[in-house]
Amino acid sequence: MANTANMRFPLIAEGQAQPHVIANMGATLSDLVAGRTVLSASLATPPVAPVEGDAYMLPSGASGWTSADGNDPVGGDIALRLAGAWHRIVPALGWRWYVRDEGGARIFTAAGWRVGDVVTDAGATFGLRVAEAVLDLSGGATAAAGLLPTRAIICGVSSWTIATVTGAASYDVGIAGEPSKFGGSLGAPAGSSNIGVVGPFATYAPGDVLVTANGGSFTGGRVGLAVLALVPGVPV
Repeated sequence: MANTANMRFPLIAEGQAQPHVIANMGATLSDLVAGRTVLSASLATPPVAPVEGDAYMLPSGASGWTSADGNDPVGGDIALRLAGAWHRIVPALGWRWYVRDEGGARIFTAAGWRVGDVVTDAGATFGLRVAEAVLDLSGGATAAAGLLPTRAIICGVSSWTIATVTGAASYDVGIAGEPSKFGGSLGAPAGSSNIGVVGPFATYAPGDVLVTANGGSFTGGRVGLAVLALVPGVPV
C-alpha cells in the first residue's frame, strides 16, 4: 500500500475497492496527529494496556512497537495507536510536539528531538517548563525533592490544597532559608490555591521546594505544587 511521504498516511490506489476504508483511516490519522501531543518521550517499550489514539515519542533503543503493516516505529519516531496497532510517524525537521509528562515541548532537529520551544539550526534551545509534584504532608515540613530544575530561571511556584491540611493553621511554600518565598500563611482548606510568582532567579543544581507548617505540625493533608521555569540549552 502506498503511503504519504511524511506521516505515512495510506493513499487510495486507482480502482481500489472500498476506498472509504482507506479514506477514513487517513482522516482518523490526520485528526489524531493534529493535536501534536504525546504522553511520554521516555517509554522504550509499549504500555501494557494502550488506549486508542494515544501517542508516544520513542527514545533511542525503543523496541516492541509492532505495526500492523510491518513498518514498526523505532527510536525517534512517533508511535500512534490506531485500530489496535501502532502506526509509525516519521518526524520531519522543525516539528514541535508537546510531551505531557515533561510539561513542555520538543522540537525535531538534525540531532533528533530536543527539549525546548525554540531551537536554532545549530541546536541551541530555549523553553518553558512546568514541573509538578503532589505532597502528603507530615511533621514540621515536607519537601518536594529536586523539583526546581538545574540551570534554569525560576519564575514562580504555584500551590493548591488538594486535601484539607490538618495539624497546622496554614502553610508556607518556599526553599531552605526562605520558607515563604513562594507564598506564606496559605489556606489549609481543600480548594485553596496560590500563584507564587517571584523575581526570577537562577538555579545551578536541582533544588527542593519546601512546604512548612504554621501553628503546629502537619498531621495530614495533601498539597500540589507546580514550578514554572525558563530552561536554556546548548547544542548536542
